[in-house]
Amino acid sequence: MPDCEDLSLTLESNSRNTFSFINNDDYNSKLKDSIAKPVKALLKEDKMLYDEFQNLFPDHISTHCIRGKQYGRGETEEISYCSNKQKIILIGKEQNFYIFKLDAFEIDSYILFNTLDKTIYFTENYPMIYDHGKIVFDIGYAYGGSNMINYYKFYDREKTEYFELMMPLRYTIKDFNVIRYPAIHLIAEIEKLSPSEKSSVRNKGCRKLLMIN
Repeated sequence: MPDCEDLSLTLESNSRNTFSFINNDDYNSKLKDSIAKPVKALLKEDKMLYDEFQNLFPDHISTHCIRGKQYGRGETEEISYCSNKQKIILIGKEQNFYIFKLDAFEIDSYILFNTLDKTIYFTENYPMIYDHGKIVFDIGYAYGGSNMINYYKFYDREKTEYFELMMPLRYTIKDFNVIRYPAIHLIAEIEKLSPSEKSSVRNKGCRKLLMIN
């Protein structure tokens, strides 16, 4: 359909933050306030950092096991499981987060360990950490083939907000930018893939500019 008439976004959140569509002039104007995107860590194990983590936080995350508090969709629960079918490597540390890469059956995602609240967070895409560790964005592909925009926002150790925006199949996030306006916001360019067999072919008449407040 032209002009993205079939675009229906699914939102789940425990915060009051909202999203809206903006015009091209507003989008271009806000780009000047963009914050540089974090550099993605190399996807290889940092053994020295792994030893540091095990000394500071033993019995939480190892090559095949995960134990501890996990936060997801507004709730925290205790998890404990091990599997030789999954491999977890520690690839980096940013601010107060250790970043792990998880490879498992049909799963290729990331694990964050927050040193402030000793809680585990999962992301589908490489986590982008901003504002001195106060907000983490997870943007890109979600399990099942859809595109998603997700974030965790931290308020000291008392409260964690989450925001998850899912897009229908065939819609893709062409580009996005984190901006300071004056607080952290996100703007994204969404396009619809053509039903052509070549996924790189896009419907040029279907483009939306999204802002998350």
